[in-house]
Amino acid sequence: MFTAQHNPFTGQLGSRPSAGEGAQRLAGQVLRYEGFSSIDPSHPLGGPDGLKDLICMKGTQRWIGAAYFPRGEQTKTEVKKKIAHDAEGIQKNKAVGLAFVTNQEITLADRQEFADLMAPGMLELLHLERIASILDAPPCYMTEPVVSHPLTTRRRGRRASRLTLWPPSPCIVPSVRASSH
Repeated sequence: MFTAQHNPFTGQLGSRPSAGEGAQRLAGQVLRYEGFSSIDPSHPLGGPDGLKDLICMKGTQRWIGAAYFPRGEQTKTEVKKKIAHDAEGIQKNKAVGLAFVTNQEITLADRQEFADLMAPGMLELLHLERIASILDAPPCYMTEPVVSHPLTTRRRGRRASRLTLWPPSPCIVPSVRASSH
């Protein structure tokens, strides 16, 4: 089985220190790349969220999103429990499905099992390798940090460039600035 230790990037995703600040923002960027729109985070810095980390649209359908970035590898039972808990927000928030973004490795068999639990709701499961693939894609590979946490913090001693949202892109694109030194 492929593990996060083979890839330094997925290793960073897998060892993220907490599910707090930044996880929802990263989830929003990943979902934007996957075709979701109107992404509206509930409380990215913490607070009661009403069984959703964000509300978004896919086409004309309303979805809820959940960001699950625990420290280290979790058991299948723990991930399943978290998906089941977050799925309770589908009906409460008048949505058709749950977009679940996580730093966990999830096997093909487990993905199918989790999707089967969702009936009648839908599940869009963005797991560790899928996130790594998205963030490695050309529109995203230069994604700059949107918050300061271990997943997005640049190496010490390097200056972060200013961010710009133009040109429009599924991911944030850094602006290019000439060095003054």
